[in-house]
Amino acid sequence: MLDGFSWDAVKDIGLSGLAIGAVGMILTGRLVPRWFYQQKDIEAKAWKAAAEETREQNKELLQYARTADALLKALPRGKGTNEVD
Repeated sequence: MLDGFSWDAVKDIGLSGLAIGAVGMILTGRLVPRWFYQQKDIEAKAWKAAAEETREQNKELLQYARTADALLKALPRGKGTNEVD
């Protein structure tokens, strides 16, 4: 996880520099608490499940629409109407 991390940089910055960096990351939203990340992960999974369910419903509705279209095209046309495909 910390491959390539130079601990010499920590010595140069110091403890106060690290604290300022951590507070800056928290304020800009780059460092968030674990519970917040887990909550967002749960929300993302719920949205993904809803999107997949919607996709399946759309496939089903599209099949019904294709069937209705084929049925309407198969009906006989009245006299004097233009046949449009």
